[in-house]
Amino acid sequence: MKTPRDADYLKFVRSHPCLVSGSEYGVVAHHLRYHPHGGGMGLKPSDYRTVPLNQFLHRELHDVGEKAFWQKHGVCPEVYIADMLKDYCESKYALHIPRIHDYETAIPYIESVEKFLVDNKK
Repeated sequence: MKTPRDADYLKFVRSHPCLVSGSEYGVVAHHLRYHPHGGGMGLKPSDYRTVPLNQFLHRELHDVGEKAFWQKHGVCPEVYIADMLKDYCESKYALHIPRIHDYETAIPYIESVEKFLVDNKK
């Protein structure tokens, strides 16, 4: 399967404040690269597996590594991605889907919403 790309979704992610600092300055959409989010050797993961980070924290993340960064800041990016996907689906498709609160349910949730978005891309 081709890695999902969605410029509208990336714009949606970048329109939110930084997940860690709350800053609205210099926000970029960071693609989660560790398992189970795909990517791997030189491949960028799906656009639906992104979080908003300001440019300084984005640099820090790449300097220290994904897992160390999220542990340091006490953030579970998967739950945030699930929230972002929920909000995006509600705004774009008028879908009302439940909010996810834990890592264990976030991964299959992300996968199913990602499949829906790929299959129904407008």
